Amino acid sequence: MSSIKTIFWDKKSQLELWFDNLQFSSLDFIRFASFFGIGFLLGLLFKRWSKYIILTFVSLTIVLAVLHGFSIISINFTTIQRLTGLQSITNMQTIFLALVQTIKKYAWELSCSGIGFIVGFKTG
Repeated sequence: MSSIKTIFWDKKSQLELWFDNLQFSSLDFIRFASFFGIGFLLGLLFKRWSKYIILTFVSLTIVLAVLHGFSIISINFTTIQRLTGLQSITNMQTIFLALVQTIKKYAWELSCSGIGFIVGFKTG
């Protein structure tokens, strides 16, 4: 009887073998499923509120660009460096390059979130 239990518990399922080949642990799977779920919820919300979100974003960008153009406001890069921890930021181009490096670093998480967002957007 004990030999049947050890054979049953020692045998791995196809899903476990597939995860072993990908070198994913169960914590990685839970993390990616969480990112998928968050992306799904954001996709549902964006489908419903997209007009307001886009209008707010475009309006805010235009207002900030005009205020910066007339030197009413200025971008304080030292504060951005302190808040983000990126010491090499000196202009907008380095902000973009730092963003690209971060996207490369978290590619799996962003992919799961993006797929979840698309599925949520299509579902909503």
